[in-house]
Amino acid sequence: PAGVTIFSMFQQNTELMALVAEIMGTSPSLAEHLGKHPQVLEGVLTRDFFSGLPDLAFLEKDIEQILSMALDYEDILDLTRKWARDRRFQAGIHILKALSPASGTGRYLADIAHAALTALLPHVKAEFRQQHGTFKTGDFGLIALGGFGSADMTVSSDLDLVAVYAPPLNEETSSGIKPLSPAQYYIRLTQRLLTALTAPTAEGKLYDVDLRLRPSGNDGPLAVSIESFIDYQKKNAWIWEHMCLLRGRVVAGSNEFKQKIDQGIIT
Repeated sequence: PAGVTIFSMFQQNTELMALVAEIMGTSPSLAEHLGKHPQVLEGVLTRDFFSGLPDLAFLEKDIEQILSMALDYEDILDLTRKWARDRRFQAGIHILKALSPASGTGRYLADIAHAALTALLPHVKAEFRQQHGTFKTGDFGLIALGGFGSADMTVSSDLDLVAVYAPPLNEETSSGIKPLSPAQYYIRLTQRLLTALTAPTAEGKLYDVDLRLRPSGNDGPLAVSIESFIDYQKKNAWIWEHMCLLRGRVVAGSNEFKQKIDQGIIT
């Protein structure tokens, strides 16, 4: 019974069969993806699927509109996964059929990740605040490294991230029913975001995430203060860690905090 919809699509859109045959014959990774998620074929029927790939601003508006229909937090996680999966499949088809240059698809894939991450983060924060509250001051930001940072991702790329925060001023604990110290708060918020990105739901997982490029690697906390981050880079970081920062860019945080992180990366 699950195949009825697919066969109906083939019957009404005969060009889909040729596309599926091309995928099965030339791209094992896309074929596996299609086998697990045949519903992505619905996106092929949209008017702009084979036209130029949209920019980040369009993607941000698109996912914001999609998430506005979510019923609850779990729905947000599922809708984000489905949206990103459909968009990545579009990128894969553009690569397969040489519809867009490699540099364009690499940036498009990074823009998909950027839009999904920044759309999901406020909902993760809101869910986290229900138990642990918030601070009147302070801030939280994310640095993208690797292919994500340089906007040169592939369909199977993970997200290299470093979480940093600006400690709140004169606030020892958060305001929630289960208050936390600033360090605990931002470490657990990072863990909550990591779960939102990587935990399997009915729609699978959103992305694999690699946090090993944070200060001190796996031995370091999941989130560090901006002062600790800058101090580590100046005094203790290895040359290869400085080299990683050459591909770094800030993808989340207030404008003021982004500028502070950027300055820390440069110096």
